Amino acid sequence: MMLEIQLIRENSELVVQRLSIKNFNTRATIAQILDIDKARRDFKNRKGQVLAETNILSKETSDQPK
Repeated sequence: MMLEIQLIRENSELVVQRLSIKNFNTRATIAQILDIDKARRDFKNRKGQVLAETNILSKETSDQPK
């Protein structure tokens, strides 16, 4: 079974508790997953900002007379 990242993000302690029932030592793994997910979301946000800046510059450049 695959766990949704949203479930892990919103209920990480519950996920750890439930997996420990099955003898999985997951606290460090869940923390690592959350760190990677945060880095991925930060990168995605930064990418969006850069694309928006690129679009603004592109529009400014195209609006200039030749």
